[in-house]
Amino acid sequence: MIAQANAARDSARATPARYTLRIGVLAGISAILSRTYLTGIAREVRLNFPETRLVCRDVPFPALTRCLPEYRVDVLRTTAPVRHLDVDFFPWP
Repeated sequence: MIAQANAARDSARATPARYTLRIGVLAGISAILSRTYLTGIAREVRLNFPETRLVCRDVPFPALTRCLPEYRVDVLRTTAPVRHLDVDFFPWP
């Protein structure tokens, strides 16, 4: 089973991604989130958009309001609202 899982992983990595989704998280907490929150997101994205590669980006606190308008990330996961004219904020349920 492990050999099959490794072969599947290697095959998936060998196929170039058509799209990249950059998810920004507050720097310093990405390791904690990657095992809980980001795992669920990765599962859903891979089910619905298998050609998409996910990249987690650490965002320093002072850059939280700039990382989206400056196109450093595509989605930002934060508990605080981001107030910027060029950013749409949706509270997480």
